[in-house]
Amino acid sequence: MNWLQHAETWLAILSLILTGLLLVRIWTQGLHLVYRYFSLYLLVDLIRSGLGLALPTRSDAYTIFYFVSTPLMWIVYLLVLIEMFELVLRDHPGVATAARWVMASALLIAGAISFVSSSIDFANQNEKYVLLRSFLAGHRIVLSTLALALLLLCAFLAWFPVILRRNIFLYCLGFSVTFLAQASLVLLRNLLGNPIWPSALILGISCLCLSVWIWKLNHEGEERQLAVGHRWNREEADRLMRQLDEINSTLVRVARR
Repeated sequence: MNWLQHAETWLAILSLILTGLLLVRIWTQGLHLVYRYFSLYLLVDLIRSGLGLALPTRSDAYTIFYFVSTPLMWIVYLLVLIEMFELVLRDHPGVATAARWVMASALLIAGAISFVSSSIDFANQNEKYVLLRSFLAGHRIVLSTLALALLLLCAFLAWFPVILRRNIFLYCLGFSVTFLAQASLVLLRNLLGNPIWPSALILGISCLCLSVWIWKLNHEGEERQLAVGHRWNREEADRLMRQLDEINSTLVRVARR
């Protein structure tokens, strides 16, 4: 076992510990009542990571566990995505309704693009485990689609200076980074075979996000508010918020007809 494999193992253990600490912190701060699907994600990921470390990686039990648990994570990811959209747009119900349609369309389009580009995942002709590579290609499609949806949400926040609680902002930012990193890891795995260094890198990014969440997600973060978009231009920010309010009012009137 080389130093990269050692690093991957220790980072996986550190990620497991940090996930447990974050779950405890969210629970003790009462944030599990607000971020229900985030808490569910942490719990499922904690159990999944713990079992993944306990099972021998080359055993049949691990293979079955991986193929069963990964689709479960897809469902949890989607629930988290829906929760984030609801939290960000809860003060703009008209925009939120339109965003559901936009998100559904974006997911379909992103899924189609990812599916068409899936030939990239099969570029490595030396891959021995064709079934696993096919499964990982599907995994990348799911993660890429969710990551694109999150990027659209981040783009919305970057343009419109919506007032958010600090916790919500960190929640969205951390998941955007995590999804992009995981999708990139799966793509690299299919291209290069079974690289260890991308896995160690993604675990490092995950540990960083978890550390920030442990440090910053607290009850005080529910009180502190911030706006991301156009912070450098107060007049433009005010104009865009008036524009967003007008759009929201129009969409609410249309929905009531």
